[in-house]
This record gives sequence, structure tokens and C-alpha cells, in this order.
Amino acid sequence: MVVDRNVVLKKAENLLREGKLDQAAEVYVWLVELRVDISLDSTLRDGKAQLADAYLQEDRGVGGRAISEALLDHDPGSEAHIGRLVRGQIWSPDR
Repeated sequence: MVVDRNVVLKKAENLLREGKLDQAAEVYVWLVELRVDISLDSTLRDGKAQLADAYLQEDRGVGGRAISEALLDHDPGSEAHIGRLVRGQIWSPDR
């Protein structure tokens, strides 16, 4: 199966803009699970960051926190990821 990652990422981005968070999450998860290409690494991280932001904007801290933790594991010095993680912890019902 040939996957055009740009088309898939654009689809997920459009779903986020339309407020269809669950559908966008499914697209991102599907793409991550495919592990299509090592060069996708930074593109996928950017997509994960957008997804985490969308979760946090919708007050869905658990999802935002989980993604933020993974992003922070990869880039521990990122202030943006630290900020996402803090917001996710604040908004999580299990804090």
C-alpha cells in the first residue's frame, strides 16, 4: 500500500480545523501505526503537537497530557512541550 503522507496529514489538519477531534486523532494514530517512513519523524511530532493542542483546547487533558509526555520524552528541553504537559496535568480529572 502506498501512502501519501502529505495527503493524510492534510486530512487530519482539516479535521482539526472542523472541530472533529476524534476523527483527526484516528487519522494521526493510523499514520503513526503505519510507521511509513523514518523521515516522517519530525512531521509526525508536529502532528502530535497539533493534536495535543487540540485536546487541550477542548479541555481533554488526559489525551493532551499523554501526547505531551511522549513529545517531551523525545525533546525534554522544549518549553512548548513542557507547557502542554502542565496544562494537561491541570485539566486532567485524575490529577
